[in-house]
Amino acid sequence: MSDGPGSIVSRKTNLRVTVIDQVAVTREKRELSPAEARVFALMGMHSNKQIARKLGLSGQTVKNHVNSILEKLGVSDRTQAVVIGIASGMLKVSVEYSPEKR
Repeated sequence: MSDGPGSIVSRKTNLRVTVIDQVAVTREKRELSPAEARVFALMGMHSNKQIARKLGLSGQTVKNHVNSILEKLGVSDRTQAVVIGIASGMLKVSVEYSPEKR
């Protein structure tokens, strides 16, 4: 394996550095509010509309919380936010497997 610009090693290294740097930046910013934290916990698996229904909020309120979360984490989309959340320990991942019944 080489660690040139297009190699796997380089990509992994760059991703790791980016995530670690982003986590450090996140810690310097303000904490998420309790309402933002509830929305954040659902962002990886649910749409804004689904989050609104689950939490009894308006769609616009959820959108406002998501935008605030993205800003506080210094990212531009939900996927980046969830990756940062997992890397920083703010979010935990659990996987459940249930075989499909036929």
